[in-house]
Amino acid sequence: MAKSTNGGSSFTDLGTIDHNPNNVNRQPSLAIDDSGYIHVVWARGTSGNNQDPKPFISYNFSKDGINWLSNDIIVNDNLSSVYRGNPSITINRVNGNVIVAWEDSRISGGNTTPDIFFAKKKISDNQFSQNLKANINSGTSNFKPKFFVDKSSSANFGDYFYPPALYTDFIDSSTNFFLVWQDLKKDPLGDIYFLRGKVIISNLDLDIVGDSLHYLNFGLVPGDLWVKKTIRLYNTDSLNNPDKSDGPSKSIAYKLRADSVVVENCAVFKLYSKLPDSLLIGKYVDLDILGVIRDGCPYKIYYGTFYIYGNDKNNNEAYDTVGIYIIGPKPLNDLSKAKVYPNPFKPYAGHKFISFTNLTDNSRIDIFDVNGNKITTLYAGNDGSARWDGNVPSGVYTYVITDPNGNKTLGKIAIIR
Repeated sequence: MAKSTNGGSSFTDLGTIDHNPNNVNRQPSLAIDDSGYIHVVWARGTSGNNQDPKPFISYNFSKDGINWLSNDIIVNDNLSSVYRGNPSITINRVNGNVIVAWEDSRISGGNTTPDIFFAKKKISDNQFSQNLKANINSGTSNFKPKFFVDKSSSANFGDYFYPPALYTDFIDSSTNFFLVWQDLKKDPLGDIYFLRGKVIISNLDLDIVGDSLHYLNFGLVPGDLWVKKTIRLYNTDSLNNPDKSDGPSKSIAYKLRADSVVVENCAVFKLYSKLPDSLLIGKYVDLDILGVIRDGCPYKIYYGTFYIYGNDKNNNEAYDTVGIYIIGPKPLNDLSKAKVYPNPFKPYAGHKFISFTNLTDNSRIDIFDVNGNKITTLYAGNDGSARWDGNVPSGVYTYVITDPNGNKTLGKIAIIR
């Protein structure tokens, strides 16, 4: 960072802000509050590669531009290896909140189709709030967020050549925002688009608690095996308000709903329980979420964000999120935890195939009929699993699983057509 005291004729180098040596740090955004504190946010590289597409979003502040926090604060609460970038920062002069927004591909996975996320903190806090998604729809690319909090403070961040313009004002008892931007979708020379909207504050406050506040861990699971975890959804009041940064609720929750989540076309999360038609203030409901790793997907940690929405008495929407992750599948060191399902196998009930999981890499599965005739032989892949279509007559069949060292385990499968 550098500063000038003579209108830009010369600058004084104030040194390095980040505490992330040997890694790439870029895309800084800066804001100064009314007390003179300097607030900086940037894309914090996770490697020394200048093309590193998967940074974290980092923050620090200083009173004088020389003495900074000894440790940078990570803004993003999801640490999955996905694209993040173009952070923007501003200060809310009414309550002193530091507000950050950035591009984040945690929902779509990888480096594409980012959403816009934001988080906030007070200057005295040592961490940012739960990250919230700003845009409504996912699956399309959302870029370059920009803030405007009041008439005397703006974070000027947009496209380097065609920055969007955002203005807010208080009209007819509510905050109105006015957005204008250039769009090249239809005309290569650019069209100018304009949007006006209102900021509607919901009277509803929903909180989700999993293994902890806003967090749910499915752990290591075999491929194609649905695993169930339970969360608790609160319509908060003064006594039951797990997330103290907002709430309590002032309305019954109506129209509760949730979307399924697919991460990198491998991990799938969906609500198993039926949501109630409404939820009174101060009440909660326990809900089951199912998670699965699709067959053939590589061993890794898959991160996602699960949303539950509701409407207040005035039909204004509110939502809360729970960060979820699931690991697997991967081959095991022995056959002691081998699993075969569904058993019995019932095609008429919708069963498509029989899965053999928790195997060692390249295990062999031999399947025999009641007369000892070998029906088929399968081999486990590098995820420690294999499938059989079970395309044989009804009956009881024996399987023998042999690992590369010659160790065996056996069992029976019932097939009912």
